[in-house]
Amino acid sequence: MQEESIGKMNLLNKFWYFETGVPLHFCEEIILSAQDKGVVDGVTDDIKREDIVRLSKQKKNTRNSKVCFLNNKWIIDQLEPFFWDANKQAGWDFSISHYETCQFTYYDGQEKHFYDWHLDAGQEPYKEGYCKGTIRKLSMVVLLNKPNDFEGGQLEFDYRNKINPKIDRAPLTKQGSCVVFPSFLWHRVKPVTKGFRYSLVVWATGEKYK
Repeated sequence: MQEESIGKMNLLNKFWYFETGVPLHFCEEIILSAQDKGVVDGVTDDIKREDIVRLSKQKKNTRNSKVCFLNNKWIIDQLEPFFWDANKQAGWDFSISHYETCQFTYYDGQEKHFYDWHLDAGQEPYKEGYCKGTIRKLSMVVLLNKPNDFEGGQLEFDYRNKINPKIDRAPLTKQGSCVVFPSFLWHRVKPVTKGFRYSLVVWATGEKYK
């Protein structure tokens, strides 16, 4: 890709893709773990669970999907090398120190589930918890089921470049494929129109940019 200006940063590589990605048995274990735990409505920002009903109509204009959170060391052990490899190979060289709880997401084609344009990175470092004092630096999306299990559901990036506007699509073409990208990039998951899409989202954090 040619270099384009994104905010105050110039990135030669906007995302880094692993076609083979993680083993199939890892994908199946994640799906089973999520099914055992159960899924709930996905929310945006810091919406509290008790506010979900009140804000459900507003929320679904931006996001409509089901999620659960998995805090298992074996998941991070499997995915951490992909973060480090992408961070180096893409030339970002971000300072990474922590990993957040992993998010399993279920998109149902009958419900036309989607997640519209958004950023993963917050404006300020976390004020509490395990990642206190850090911000999201890198995001990873892993496709957990087969692409022919669903229609739609493409992961896309919008670089918000007025001079050379462009939307890229992540080539998640196989079960286990994964993509890593800076958390300050605008991205979306287009509506799933048929079948179901399972994915895992993980965030790597580090000290605030200087």
